[in-house]
Amino acid sequence: KFSLPDGTQFELLPGSNLHFPEGFTDSEREVSLEGEAFFDVTPDADRPFLVVTSDVTTKVLGTSFLVRAYKELKETVVAVKTGRVSVYANHGHDSTSPAWSEPIILTPNQQVIYDSEEQVAAKRLVEDPQVILPTPTLGYTYTNARVTDLIEALEENYGIDILYDSAALANCTITSDMSGAGFIDQIEIICNALGAEYEVSETSLSIEGGTGCTAK
Repeated sequence: KFSLPDGTQFELLPGSNLHFPEGFTDSEREVSLEGEAFFDVTPDADRPFLVVTSDVTTKVLGTSFLVRAYKELKETVVAVKTGRVSVYANHGHDSTSPAWSEPIILTPNQQVIYDSEEQVAAKRLVEDPQVILPTPTLGYTYTNARVTDLIEALEENYGIDILYDSAALANCTITSDMSGAGFIDQIEIICNALGAEYEVSETSLSIEGGTGCTAK
C-alpha cells in the first residue's frame, strides 16, 4: 500500500503506474493511472478525487474502488466497494453516445465496463459482491427460515435489488447451511430449493419460476 499527499491509500498492481503531484490543488485531487489500482480515498467534500485513464475519468469525494485500465486491453473497468463514484468519458470520445450522454453513477457492488473499440459502456454487478453493512445482519445457518426474509436480508446486506414474486414465495421456507457462500452462491441455493431460476440484469437480480409453496 502507498499513500498520496492527502492521506488517500492505494494498492498498485504489478505492471501499473500511478502519476500524481507532490501536492494537490485547493479545488481537486487528480491522479493518472496506467494499469490497475485499488483506492481508499480520504473524504474531502471540497476537493473531488479524480482518477484519469486513457479512456475514462472516475470522480469521487471519499470512497473505495478499483480501476483497471491496461493499455493492451480494450476494456476499462471501474468497480466500487464503498461509497459512490461518477464515471465519464474523457475528451476526444463520442460524448453523444448513449453510454456517455451523462456520467454513470456507481454504488457499492456495481461496476462499469467500457469497451474502447465500440465506445460503449455497460453497467453491471461486480463479479463477487461483498457485504456492505458495517455490521452484517445476515446469518448463514437457517432452519425453516422464511425465504422472503432471507431475500430481504440479502438485499440489505449487499445493497443489491432482488426482484421476486412475494405472494408466490410467501409460504416458502428453507433449511440450509450457507457458511462461506458468496452472494451468488446463496441465490443459487435458494433457487435450487424452490426449483426456480435467477437472472442478472445490469445491477439487479430477479428470481423467476419455481412451483411456489403451500402453507405448512
